[in-house]
Amino acid sequence: MTLLFNDEEGGLQVKNSEGVWVDAEPIPGCCIVNVGDLLARWFNDKLKSTEHRVVNPTALNSDNPGEMLAPRYAIAWFGQPNKDTIVESLEPCCTPENPKKYPPVEAGKHVMERLADLQKRGNNRATWTDDMARAAKAAAVVAK
Repeated sequence: MTLLFNDEEGGLQVKNSEGVWVDAEPIPGCCIVNVGDLLARWFNDKLKSTEHRVVNPTALNSDNPGEMLAPRYAIAWFGQPNKDTIVESLEPCCTPENPKKYPPVEAGKHVMERLADLQKRGNNRATWTDDMARAAKAAAVVAK
């Protein structure tokens, strides 16, 4: 689970059920809770894990609509259960209308399988630089 205290500039996007990236509009005084895959399993999808990303949003109310905001920085902390913890759907979250969707899994095995899947799909790079994100954003602006 990740707590994101977003400012009025925004930048968080989530992929909707049609596979389209949409802005998660900031709500003053609130934080955004991102649920991870293991927590979704524990709650049998009563809490949803969504694919999400953070982009540097364009400046609002600017004379130059393509102008980018100054870089912003965040600190992420990823926590997970001990690797040998068995994760299975909690019984109160399983009903006749919402039957158990996942078999039990060791937390460490699940994380390793997810990382292997990301690597297989080319979404888990060995290295990442800020230049890569800026180049992708510039290419998207040019394509418009």
